[in-house]
Amino acid sequence: MQCAQRSSLAARQEAVRAAPAFSHRVAPQSFKHCGKLSPSCMGGAARRVHLPRAPTRLQAGVRPSICLFSFGADDDEYEEDYTVLKVQVGIFGDVRKWQNDLERLSELYDTDEEESLHYILQETVTKLLRNMDYCGYGQTAGKVFNDLDACEQKFNQVSLEERTKFKEETFSNVDGRRRVRAMDITASTDTGLDSWLCATIVVALEGKLVLPKINSLADMRKALSMLGSVPSDSMLAFELLWTPQADGDSYSKDELLTDFPTLATL
Repeated sequence: MQCAQRSSLAARQEAVRAAPAFSHRVAPQSFKHCGKLSPSCMGGAARRVHLPRAPTRLQAGVRPSICLFSFGADDDEYEEDYTVLKVQVGIFGDVRKWQNDLERLSELYDTDEEESLHYILQETVTKLLRNMDYCGYGQTAGKVFNDLDACEQKFNQVSLEERTKFKEETFSNVDGRRRVRAMDITASTDTGLDSWLCATIVVALEGKLVLPKINSLADMRKALSMLGSVPSDSMLAFELLWTPQADGDSYSKDELLTDFPTLATL
């Protein structure tokens, strides 16, 4: 995932579009804190590849994920503080319905418009809040900066950490232009309550916002409510990822915690 400074937005967006949407799987990395960014539009979906199980907590298999990314906000004045937040939720139950709903959001709305990005964020948060009984794991992370460049660098780092868990981009929504790649994948045999999906939200904002550390379902509900209350004119960058993406594919609980070992039990 790329994030361009305002002074060089066009050139860096061209570099993003020219780069191949392919990356090799690496072990999950932790994200502790991060800050603010600049305007642009970008999206992508990825297929994640598990390597043979080893002490690094990797496992065999092939799965995809979808990523939707874009920038909002004006090019005018910035406040002193900038915040980047990451929220991850492990969801069980009807994984296919979650996949369909998130994909519908990524396709229906123009990521070149600030209002659309804010709507996608609110719709995602609202859906999570309405289905808290099916949220079994979660975590939040973030950091506040007083420098836009430092925030931008951190957002790029967090985005890269998440996207390098996937092998190939399968869906993109960049500046309102959508691209879908076909995937050849074997459906999961997981069924019932041991079917899981992980949704990740990364947001860059003007101003300071500190989400609670997640130790319970109440903490996650509070964090999501705070995130959903963010005004549209403070959003600078937004990224939505979920995995697995293919119909019929899902994590088992062990696979979820293998790929996302820092998730806390809700």
